[in-house]
Amino acid sequence: MRRQLEDIQRWGEPLAALWASEAAIYGRFGYGQAAPNAYAKSIRARFELRQEPKGSVRLVDFDEAVALFPPVYERARSGRAGMLSRDERWWREHRLADPESWRRGASKKFYAAVDVDGEVAGYAYYRVKDEWEDGFSKSEVRVVEAIALSAEAERTLWAYLHGIDLVTRVVTYEFDPGSSLPLLVRDPRALSLQVGDGLWLRLVDVDASLRARSYNPGKPVVLEVRDELCPWNAGRYRVGDDAGRTEDTADLALDVSDLASAYLGAYDFHRLAHAGLVDERRDGAVEAATLLFRTALPPFCPEVF
Repeated sequence: MRRQLEDIQRWGEPLAALWASEAAIYGRFGYGQAAPNAYAKSIRARFELRQEPKGSVRLVDFDEAVALFPPVYERARSGRAGMLSRDERWWREHRLADPESWRRGASKKFYAAVDVDGEVAGYAYYRVKDEWEDGFSKSEVRVVEAIALSAEAERTLWAYLHGIDLVTRVVTYEFDPGSSLPLLVRDPRALSLQVGDGLWLRLVDVDASLRARSYNPGKPVVLEVRDELCPWNAGRYRVGDDAGRTEDTADLALDVSDLASAYLGAYDFHRLAHAGLVDERRDGAVEAATLLFRTALPPFCPEVF
């Protein structure tokens, strides 16, 4: 791990990111939980929206999906921390590809486009896993990815997925923690939501990372960052206007891993302080830092790597 971080620094890369095969490993090396992931296993029979959807859904083939889905994803990604860019090869050979070995006993992929007011405003691709017991279906829809650009598209998309015949559950392994769906249904318990760690982030070059990020308007804050594994990062940094290294007196002190948890907006500085992970050295600094780093929606990374 030390060699990896030194190599990344030498290459001039400011960040390292990953999904953890074992979550307990990476905190020891300065990684922080940067974009938690949700998991939904909703009960089809108990799924009911508070308002009827007004859009429509159509099944499309692979080539149509390659043409229709990436622009929707890019629109969602442009306003959301944590979502990675995808080129056409990634869409064709990974996201939308459907080799037999990936199915694990389920069906081929189905590609569904959501139309709202004459425009594609969402999509999903999924499989159906057949299972029967005593003459009754216990099958499930396995959602690979579902993206919607509006509440209307979200209602339409999830109504469609929960309207597929002969299934009892709709399972989504990368469910957006910022989704409006829990507010759109009458019974949020029917979604059976669980939240766990998703994307882990390591600030390899704190100075470059803080300069690259945008901030909300507000009073600048000086952070004192500890980093035992990458000593080149230790020091004080101004965040806000003209972010970067400084010799000014620190307003807050924290470990590099906890800064990583705040970097994309997953955890604000109030939560870090409540957990005892931030030392406030100037009254009001926790609130000021929270306002600077706040994002409209929590970060989301639907890409497991």
